Amino acid sequence: QEARMVYDAHIMTGAAGKGRGICSAQKTAEFFNRTKPRRIINFSMFLHKEAPLYQDIEAGRFKPASELENLQEEKRLLELLSVENLEYDGFHDFIEYRVRGRLPENRKSMIDSLEKCIEKYLTKDEVIAII
Repeated sequence: QEARMVYDAHIMTGAAGKGRGICSAQKTAEFFNRTKPRRIINFSMFLHKEAPLYQDIEAGRFKPASELENLQEEKRLLELLSVENLEYDGFHDFIEYRVRGRLPENRKSMIDSLEKCIEKYLTKDEVIAII
C-alpha cells in the first residue's frame, strides 16, 4: 500500500496579479488534485504600502488583482477541485467576505455564495486591497 502524506495548504488568491487569476486557479487545482491536501486555507492577497512588492506596483512591474478577480479566481478553484473530503476556508479580509465548507458536498452552496458576492462587485468601482 502506498503511503500518503497528509498536509494542509495555505494559498493566496491574487498572488499571480491582474488578469492571471483564472490560470492560477487552474494550475493550483491541478496541483491539489494530484497531491490531495486535507484542508485548504485561502487568504485573498492584500498589500501593505511598506511591503517590498508595493515598490513593484509603484514601478509598474506588478499589477495587483482586484478583489473581484480574487473572488472569480476562488470560484474557479472551487469548481475544479476534485479532492474528496477536503475542508476549505477562504478569507477576503479587505472586503469582509468568507466562504467555507467541505468538498465535494458543499461545493454548490459555496459557489452560489461566491457568485452572489461576485455579482455585487461587478457593479462597484474596482477594489484593490492595499493598506
